[in-house]
Amino acid sequence: MPPIFVIEHLEEEYYDWCRHEYTHAAMQLAPAKLMITNFMHSHKLPENVSTTGEKAYDLFLAHQDRVCLLDSESPTLLTPEDAANFDFLLLG
Repeated sequence: MPPIFVIEHLEEEYYDWCRHEYTHAAMQLAPAKLMITNFMHSHKLPENVSTTGEKAYDLFLAHQDRVCLLDSESPTLLTPEDAANFDFLLLG
């Protein structure tokens, strides 16, 4: 099963730019799943997006070895094969 992409919502509000960003990410990732954590708003999002009010840290604490924190500053590049090692790819 392919990993689920996760975005941690860090804004206090749900701004228009957030909606555009999440919608664009969902379109680019489809049919893969996208999860938005720390999201306590009742707005309509694309079908392949799930939301939770929990923070990513709390949600994945017990599964840290299956979460890959994507960091644009990392000296290590990921390959498509690396996806098999993770259940979740955390953006943010």
